[in-house]
Amino acid sequence: MRSPRLMLLSLLVGLLAGCSDRLGPDDWARRPGRLYPEISVTQMLQMPAQATAGVPFEITVTTRGSGSCTRADGMTVSVSGMVADVTPWDRVAPEGTMCTDDLAAFPRTATVRFDDPGTGAIRLHGRNDLVYHASLTVMPAN
Repeated sequence: MRSPRLMLLSLLVGLLAGCSDRLGPDDWARRPGRLYPEISVTQMLQMPAQATAGVPFEITVTTRGSGSCTRADGMTVSVSGMVADVTPWDRVAPEGTMCTDDLAAFPRTATVRFDDPGTGAIRLHGRNDLVYHASLTVMPAN
């Protein structure tokens, strides 16, 4: 029979091996990030209340996931007229990977520009077809 100390050491080595980055970046799937507006909309999407037509402004989108099995992987922004479709991307570990059970935050920043004055819309696309809508006033350029 194994000693309790040896069993604990074997368990710890197994856990560390499961959490290691033995998997290459190509093994991690790229997916839209998980959005949690119910936790805090202001933590999920930070953007100005107003912008100026033709002047770029920054937005910050924060996705959440396991601290050991999620990595932020950029964001795509596509503007058509007064609507900006924004998708934050995450890399997630393959199915069966041992992951921590936490909700770590993964912020990333992108630039948006509306060319005309009016009401600009941000459509934030997350995993599981979640779409969050936000708007801002776009003022005329001087």
